[in-house]
Amino acid sequence: MFHYHNTLYADGKQLAEYETKASKQDTAVLEFMLHNRQYGFTAEQVWHLVLPGAPLTSARRALSNLHNAGKVEKISQVGGVYGRPITVWQYRGQQ
Repeated sequence: MFHYHNTLYADGKQLAEYETKASKQDTAVLEFMLHNRQYGFTAEQVWHLVLPGAPLTSARRALSNLHNAGKVEKISQVGGVYGRPITVWQYRGQQ
């Protein structure tokens, strides 16, 4: 599974670095969601709690990757900081 979404058309060493970083971010988000499986979180919350030094899009990408892998699921929507509905995610598995 590719973790980094190569929208910048990086290649070689740079692409490998981006992929490694994205993989580590996905793992950190998955571990956080697993340890807090009884709660739901928005991408904005995951960003603040797990990936504060990364762009918000990294949290969104990680959650999308985990959703595509069947690890997290969408449970509801709430209002985000920009006034639009955003998804609440929860670990998918035994409660």
